[in-house]
Amino acid sequence: MKGIFRFVFLCSLLFSLIFVSCDMLGGDVEDESGESFNNNYYSYSYKKLTMHINGGSIDESLATNYLSENCRENNGYRLDGNYSLKDGCYNFTLTVFHNSDESNVFFDKCKIPTAELLGLKKDGYLFLGWGYDRYCQSYYNDPRFNYLIHSDGEFWSEIPNEVYAIWGKTFEYTINFDANGGSICDSTSMQVKGAGVQGKISTTLPSAESLSLSREGYTFKGWAKSPSATSAEYKNCEMITISSNITLYAVWAYNANYTINFDSNGGNIISSSQVVKGETIGGNLSTTLKTSSSVGLNRSGYKFMGWTDSPSSQSVLYRDGSKITISGDITLYAVWDKIVSYTITFNANGGYISKTSQIIEGTENAGATGVLASMNTSRSGYVLAGWSIDSNASYATFADCGTISIKRNLTLYAVWTLPTYTITYKVDNGWATSSTTRTVTGEQTITLPTISSLGLSKSGYDFLYWKTSGSTSCYYEGNSYKVSEDITFYGVWKEKPAIYVALYHPKPTSNMYGPLSATIGAYSIPFSGDYTTKEYTTSYYKIQQTGNLYVTTICKKRNLTAINGNAGITDITKSRYYTFTNGGYYLIDCTTGSITKTK
Repeated sequence: MKGIFRFVFLCSLLFSLIFVSCDMLGGDVEDESGESFNNNYYSYSYKKLTMHINGGSIDESLATNYLSENCRENNGYRLDGNYSLKDGCYNFTLTVFHNSDESNVFFDKCKIPTAELLGLKKDGYLFLGWGYDRYCQSYYNDPRFNYLIHSDGEFWSEIPNEVYAIWGKTFEYTINFDANGGSICDSTSMQVKGAGVQGKISTTLPSAESLSLSREGYTFKGWAKSPSATSAEYKNCEMITISSNITLYAVWAYNANYTINFDSNGGNIISSSQVVKGETIGGNLSTTLKTSSSVGLNRSGYKFMGWTDSPSSQSVLYRDGSKITISGDITLYAVWDKIVSYTITFNANGGYISKTSQIIEGTENAGATGVLASMNTSRSGYVLAGWSIDSNASYATFADCGTISIKRNLTLYAVWTLPTYTITYKVDNGWATSSTTRTVTGEQTITLPTISSLGLSKSGYDFLYWKTSGSTSCYYEGNSYKVSEDITFYGVWKEKPAIYVALYHPKPTSNMYGPLSATIGAYSIPFSGDYTTKEYTTSYYKIQQTGNLYVTTICKKRNLTAINGNAGITDITKSRYYTFTNGGYYLIDCTTGSITKTK
């Protein structure tokens, strides 16, 4: 102990001389608590790390030898160290110095001394690593403490000022091995020693071979904590973590060889057995039964239904070719059902029928399932809804040509319902697509509606009558029509009477500005053309309105004579009633409002 203190004293003295030398060179120097100092040639930086032995001890000779070998400059680094007893824990302090000049920076790795190099130990404990916790409570190994300095020089900020040795208490447990029906060598237990956190230690289980573990007719699958386990918790030679004494039981898989015997139970069979092999822990093996055809099973006049466990049972346990799970040899008995024929008799129930019966093949116990044949049944004014066992039924129990299941001969009665017909009224059979529909139940005579009652119309046309597709007959509003099928009526139209109007504008004088607008009844007449410099007549405009119509024309007139110093613009409005006859052509003078029939 005295030797290492003398060594530390020499290192401190040498360090002080370096400081003095730096001071003499005129550089700035900080005290021990600082982190850097400079002179004209070198820049020094350092960081101290206190390593708390945390209740353990170190070998003084090993530590002294390590420090003496490493307390010297090496590639720009110098490692200085000392240890002392403080608060019942040994403290180990490492100081790393780094220097460089402006043109070249040297980097190296300085390792923290390992537990072996320091002779670090604690009775009854195992050294686990270094932790941050100053109260010695953290139990983990932090690999960042393997190096104080990284080669990239970025490691300084990650190093704490002090770390603590973490100790794991040493535990000893016993693992007992139970062959669980097999045989095992004399060594039926093993001692496990080690240090662990919270009393947990890990070890590798011995192999079954090393324990001479065996059981005739069985395969070893692993170990479990219960003798009745059906699966292994630990495989052979697997790592296991324990925190107390435990007993492990061998888990065995039986090498099963079961036989399924097939009894034809009154029939004939070619292959009467099936062998099932495999490993099983609980005694059960699953397989797929051979099909009845693959074992050559048959019986005249009977249908094979499946297999059961009693020769007198009709309850099928396994269908043909189904999955089965067994735990030993078993015998299965064929279940037979006698083949029979069932007759279905059809009654037209007021209608016409071309065929009155149908035969469906089935069995005595299971019955028969089949598809009803088409009977070509009809009844005037009705549609077939299906079939029922009740002659007065309003609703069908079986659909026509549908599936039926029976266990006896049966009579089915036709169920008739009135049809529903759809009547469609369309604007016409051309471009107009507006339409509406009505429905009737059964054959009925209807009165054809008016076009207005249906909410249908065609602009510019008057409705004439209805027609049906493919017919030349005309059906007027209010006519009667017998509906016996879905039908569509198309409207036939006649174009409304129309007049044709053109607007005339004479050659403008110096004070005429031209027309602004013209209206006839509900129509607004557009005016276009060069009316500012010459006489102009527009093309004729079609108006589908006749009779005594109100006509208005408006022109602009500009007064070139100043009124109170300003020229004025006034409207020339001409309004009157005029009786327009069908098919006439008319010319309206915009300036005078006069109307002339041209043809």
